[in-house]
This record gives sequence, C-alpha cells and structure tokens, in this order.
Amino acid sequence: MPALDVMFVGVGSYHIDKITSALKPTYGISEPIKVATPDDAIERLSDHPPDCIVSEYELSGMTGIEFLEKVRDDHPHLPVIFFTASGDDAVASRAFSDRATDYLPKDTVDSQFERLAERITEFVNQSTVEQEWKHHSSERDHEHRLFQRLQEIADIGVWSYDVQAGGGSMTEKVYDIYGISPDESISVEETLSLYDEGDQSTIHDAFDRAVTDGEPYDLKLGLSGADGVHRTVRAQGDPQIEDGTVVSVQGTIQDITEQTERQRELRLLRQAIDDAD
Repeated sequence: MPALDVMFVGVGSYHIDKITSALKPTYGISEPIKVATPDDAIERLSDHPPDCIVSEYELSGMTGIEFLEKVRDDHPHLPVIFFTASGDDAVASRAFSDRATDYLPKDTVDSQFERLAERITEFVNQSTVEQEWKHHSSERDHEHRLFQRLQEIADIGVWSYDVQAGGGSMTEKVYDIYGISPDESISVEETLSLYDEGDQSTIHDAFDRAVTDGEPYDLKLGLSGADGVHRTVRAQGDPQIEDGTVVSVQGTIQDITEQTERQRELRLLRQAIDDAD
C-alpha cells in the first residue's frame, strides 16, 4: 500500500517520532503532518485530507470531542484516533458515541506504539475500501470483486437489502459473524433477533429509519451468533436513494470483539498505573 499520510494534532514530538518509527518498517509513512491546534488542523483538512488523524484529547481552544465534531461535519469517514494521557471511561464512551474511530490511553511501554501503528493501518484500509465500495455500488460488474476485497483487507462483511423485493444478499463474512452456514436462508428479522436483547430495539429502529427515512446508521452492538459465540460488532447501514425514494440499504458488519477487549484491557492498565501512583 502507498505510504500513509498521518496528521498529528496536539501530539508531542517524542510520541510522533515513536509512532512514525513503528509505522515505517511494515506500513510506511509520508512525512508526518504536525499540527499544534485544532483550528489549524481543520484548515488543512480542507486542502488535503490525510489518511488518518491521531489527536490528543486536551487541545488548545477546544476539547477533543469538539474537534471530532468539526471533523465529522465534512469528513464523516476519516479515521480519527485519540491517543491521550487525558480523559477517563466517560470521555472514551463519549468519544465513541461521537464516532471516534478509536481511543487509546497512553502508557509507559513501547509496545503501545506498535499497537497504535496496527490500528492506524487497519482503519485506513477499512475506510479506503468502504469508500471504494460505496463509489462503485451502483455498478453491478464491480460488486463481487469489491465485496471480496472488503472481506480480505478489512475483515468485514457486506450486505445489501432491496426495499421493493423485501430481501437481499450477504457475503460469506456476514454469515460467519452471525454464526450460520452460507447454505442456510435467514430473514432480516431473524438476523436482527441475534443481537443482544438490550440492543434489539436500537438496531430495529435504526434499520427501519434507514428504509423509510433514508437515515444512515453506525452502531456498536452486542450479538449472540447462532453458533453460540458472543461478539461485539460495528453495524453500518447506508440507504441508496433514487428520485427521493429509498430503493435499497447497503451496509457492513465488522467483528470488533478483540478491539473492544483491547480497549478494556488498556483502561484497566491505566487504572492500575493511576492506583499505583
């Protein structure tokens, strides 16, 4: 893959050097874009958006959440990762609810930089192929190739629902996440029923609004597959509208169980360090 363009906002030179060194051997990185203030970052985004933003939470003139909201206004799919010594579980929860891509607390071990390099590359890959899929989604000749590329590179499944027909299709990765065989037939209602009881109304309402009102969604949910395995997933839906009418909903589902567990372990490590101090 081409060398990455990563913008660092409010991140110190020591950490930028460490992250850049972690990216170079395997992933490659262009000259890092160092920005001191969020206002400068927003201005530079209008000229040349990077592949990813790595930002502190405590910023000059605004919080990380306020900065994230400004980024999302014009760049809804740009990966934004908070790498910070500030904040707590409440801040992390708010960041994710406002569509931060990831939230990693700083610690004292060098392995944190390798973890962050892995996350940057993973999210850039995912964002790139999602945008390519959406760009070509109306071109039927590209559909199968893009579905396969999505699964191989980003490890996510892709589905499509035809509103008029009342049914659709899913790639093998979706079946895998739901814990069922691709040979089995399953309805939309049956797939929605696999989500955790506390999340079922959320996904039902989001899917209904996508179909009836053309409202996209991006949710983090719990799911108990038919194979008995509990997973945490990221579920996205993107309505396709023609002449003011929703004709289909296309979406992705990604198993983020390991990512969620890593975030939990990092929070526990941070708490242990704070308690030791």
